[in-house]
Amino acid sequence: MPSIPSAPTAWATDSRRRNEGRDREHGPRGAALARQLRPLLPPLTDAQLEQLTTACAYHTHLGTHADATVRVCFDSDRLDLARVGITPEPLRLCTNAARDPEVLSWATRRGEREEVPAYVEAVWLRP
Repeated sequence: MPSIPSAPTAWATDSRRRNEGRDREHGPRGAALARQLRPLLPPLTDAQLEQLTTACAYHTHLGTHADATVRVCFDSDRLDLARVGITPEPLRLCTNAARDPEVLSWATRRGEREEVPAYVEAVWLRP
């Protein structure tokens, strides 16, 4: 199955959060928004849209997923938990790369300081 572009997953996963605390239904709401905004997203095949909406809908409800791309999306979201004071637990991560102590340490430091990587700022936040 083709991989989905990372940008739509990154914004859609938490785009419908009502708060930074407990909001168990933010993922399904993000998935619904992604479906609604499909014409405005980078071109996605039906399979890619399914990966995107699955990653959004289930990132807080499932521990892992059979699809490797969905697992990477889950990890991406979990590695960003330090932004709300939660250090990701390696056993809750889906991939060996995310469990790597250096990656986990970098992601936690970045989240705690609310740093935006230069490439994200240049591509996503440009005027």
